[in-house]
Amino acid sequence: MNRWEYLITPPFKTRYVLAAHWVQHCPVIVDVGGWKNCVAEFLPAENPAIVYAIDPLLEIPEDRRVIQLRKELKDVELPASDEPFGLVAIGFEIDAGPSFEKLVRLAERADTVVLEGAMRYPPSVEGLENLTARVNKSVSLTLKLDMKGSPLDIPPDSFPPFFERQMFVLK
Repeated sequence: MNRWEYLITPPFKTRYVLAAHWVQHCPVIVDVGGWKNCVAEFLPAENPAIVYAIDPLLEIPEDRRVIQLRKELKDVELPASDEPFGLVAIGFEIDAGPSFEKLVRLAERADTVVLEGAMRYPPSVEGLENLTARVNKSVSLTLKLDMKGSPLDIPPDSFPPFFERQMFVLK
């Protein structure tokens, strides 16, 4: 079953274009939960950032800038560094627990945080609310995306799309 195939259609990839804009200044980017998407795909080709792509279901092409970690966030140890980094969590769905707590700690340390999730999917809404409330950062941008009416060429066994999305940029 191609459960989330709608997430790799051009309208939904727009979320990564927006995220890339906000983190392109960061020498290191941590991209959590991208599945078949990665923010590195949308960074300028000359951008030297190193991207840690973390998702147990990760399916992205090889890229010299990307370190692929096919694990749950709670099981990942990133190198210690004082270097500023960006954190991207698009399609946010991390339940309370060890991975969520690690995401909170990463968000606290990050220079820029980009979060996005479905507005009508309770786990996304609750997770985004909990994370933004716990992290000591200002919301620089709240963006609502409505993709209804977008042409989607998806297999019939895909989950139904969540067209209404919300993105936050924290600094």
